Amino acid sequence: MKTNSITPDSCLQKLEALCARGEHCEHELREKMRRWQLPESAADSIIEKLRREDYINDVRFARAYALDKLRYNQWGRGKLRYMMYALQLPEEVIREALEEIDDEEHEAVRQALIEKKNREIKDKDPYTRKAKLQRFLYSRGFSPDI
Repeated sequence: MKTNSITPDSCLQKLEALCARGEHCEHELREKMRRWQLPESAADSIIEKLRREDYINDVRFARAYALDKLRYNQWGRGKLRYMMYALQLPEEVIREALEEIDDEEHEAVRQALIEKKNREIKDKDPYTRKAKLQRFLYSRGFSPDI
C-alpha cells in the first residue's frame, strides 16, 4: 500500500495553485487533504490561511457553481440546491446563490430542455409523454409543471 506523505507547506502550495485556477469550496479541499492523509489540525490551519488570503470564499464559489451548472449542465434550482448542500455549503449561501439566478435564463433553459426531450420521446400517448417529460424535468431540478 502506498502512503501519500505530504508536508503541510507543499499541500498549501498545491491548494493555492488549484484555487488560483478556479473556484473551489472548503469541502472539496478537505477531501483532497484527507486523501493525501494530512492531519486534521494541519488541514484546519491550511483552510484558515486560504480563507484569509481569499483563495476560497463560499459565496463566490456558490455563485459561480450555480451559474455554471445552470448554463452548461442545464440543472434547475432544485438540483442545484441539493448538490450545493452535498458540498456542505451553508444554507444562507445556497439561498443567496439561487436567488441570484435570473428567472428568464432559468426558464429559457427549462423550455429548451422541454423542447429537446419532447422530440426524443417516441411514445404517442399524451399522458405517457407528459409523465416522461415531468420525470425528466424533475430529475434535472426543474418544476415539473408543463
